[in-house]
Amino acid sequence: MQDILRYINSVEGVIGSAVFNDNGVVVDQAFPPLIDPNSLKTAVGLVLECAHGLQIAQSLDILDLRYAEGRIIIKAFPGALLCLLCAKNVNLQVLTITLNLAVKKLEAL
Repeated sequence: MQDILRYINSVEGVIGSAVFNDNGVVVDQAFPPLIDPNSLKTAVGLVLECAHGLQIAQSLDILDLRYAEGRIIIKAFPGALLCLLCAKNVNLQVLTITLNLAVKKLEAL
C-alpha cells in the first residue's frame, strides 16, 4: 500500500496521502513527519461527520475542500476513503487520473 501512496504523492502539489476505513481508522499513511496520525484521525472524523451531515456519504465520489493555501481531497472507494493534503495549485486533472488508477489497485488490497 505504501507504494501506491508514494505514487499518489509523486503528483506535483500533493503533500501527503492516507487510507482510512469507514470508521475513520488510519489503515496506512504517507504524510510528512510534521503531520501526526492523531491529527489525521481527527481530520477524517470531521470529514466523515460532514459527509453524513450533508447526506452525501452514500453517493460520495470525490470531496474537494478548498482553503486559502491548500486543499483536502477525499476519494471514496468500497470500504475505505483516500485522503489527500494538497497545495492549492495542484493539477486536479492529473490527480484525478492518478487517483482512478490508484483506487483500482487499493480496491484489490
